[in-house]
Amino acid sequence: MKIIALALSLTFLACGANALDLDHLVTPETIFAFRDSLAFTPEQESELKQIFEKAKSESNALEDAVKTTEESLNDLLRTQELDSGDAETAFQALLDAEEKLKLLQFRTLLALRAVLDPEQISKARSLGKHSRESNAPLMASIEGKAKRLKMAFDELDIKPAGELVSEGERIRDLIQSGDLEAADESLDALGKKVGIDESPDKATIDFSQQNPGDIAQNSLEVRYRSVESAVQGVTYLPRLRQLLQARDALESAKAAEDAEGVGRVLTWVENLLGITAAP
Repeated sequence: MKIIALALSLTFLACGANALDLDHLVTPETIFAFRDSLAFTPEQESELKQIFEKAKSESNALEDAVKTTEESLNDLLRTQELDSGDAETAFQALLDAEEKLKLLQFRTLLALRAVLDPEQISKARSLGKHSRESNAPLMASIEGKAKRLKMAFDELDIKPAGELVSEGERIRDLIQSGDLEAADESLDALGKKVGIDESPDKATIDFSQQNPGDIAQNSLEVRYRSVESAVQGVTYLPRLRQLLQARDALESAKAAEDAEGVGRVLTWVENLLGITAAP
């Protein structure tokens, strides 16, 4: 069935209708999971395909807008001197972007329902409701693990590495395709990979014992860029906590115009990440 792949990419639409009466709406998830039982005619398949393609095309830009405005708001909230007017403007921009996406989601759900005949709607409602009820415990487990991972990185006030973002998207695809067990197992593996259960090491790092290395201005700039690039790929939470100490020490040394202090911190990070054979 040609609509399957498109249905998988559009199952996020169901998530946007959580506040609505899903029992009276036909979601992409239901269409995909029970496509055989619903026995679509060729004409219906063609109509569904067109709906999915149109929604997917329009949703890409709207999803990007939501992500962009959310990132802008988060960046603004991290600033030391926060202007309430700017914050309200950024928050309103996020609400506006989300509203446009939700409106598209709702229109798509209505369009999907309009394609089905009364018997198919009744069957889809029954099958969808039963599926949601039976999967509720597993979904609760998935949501809890995902929330815990998000909170761990939010507490550090850092953005997850691209590798983690990609894995999160893969897990989301598993959820949307109905493979909840695989999604739950993947979250367990991801939690282990990032060290979610590791106890925080609260020891203060002594950078003064490090050799500063080459502290010529040009060399420091090159070393800093190398370190900055390598840090972007770090996913292990205990190591990220250490790197945050290094970041603060580096900022203090830079503010004091202490080239040796900067060099010592860079040497410590270089050794930690295996960037160079720093002395």
